Amino acid sequence: MEVVQAFMATNPSAPIACLTREQPGPGGYAARNLGIETANAEWIAFLDADDEWEPGFLATVARTAESFGEDHGVIFGSRNIVGRGPQPFLQTSHNTADETVSLDFAEFLQLWRALGRCPVWTSATAIRAADLKAAGLFPACRCKRGGDKDTWARVIEKTKAVAVSEV
Repeated sequence: MEVVQAFMATNPSAPIACLTREQPGPGGYAARNLGIETANAEWIAFLDADDEWEPGFLATVARTAESFGEDHGVIFGSRNIVGRGPQPFLQTSHNTADETVSLDFAEFLQLWRALGRCPVWTSATAIRAADLKAAGLFPACRCKRGGDKDTWARVIEKTKAVAVSEV
């Protein structure tokens, strides 16, 4: 919090808000929901504390959102996993290298089965705020684990997703 507040002090025009709660809340999902409810941007991108974005991530999101239009409310990419073994490894968002793929809900579920894991990784994802809100946000107070996957499924059921090959 101190680092963010110092950045805000030296960059007063930066669109950043520090959100705090007086009472401890019901966990990370509630914190995400507070951020989503407070944000005034069309798209919400997530970055967990132990992850980092590649320099072009937000540009990829913006370009993809513009290309696919209003009926696509979820964009997710591939990820490099570092620190789990001697070498980093690429975990792709889908089975088609170097392509961007549009997915409806049935296609998303087929991809999930084909990969044997959820194709969406929180820190490689951006979702239109209105679609998140329409799907009911994250399941604060309803589950301790798996809430991200629950959220992705509920949102993609209401809109289409785009899987990009970029990290």
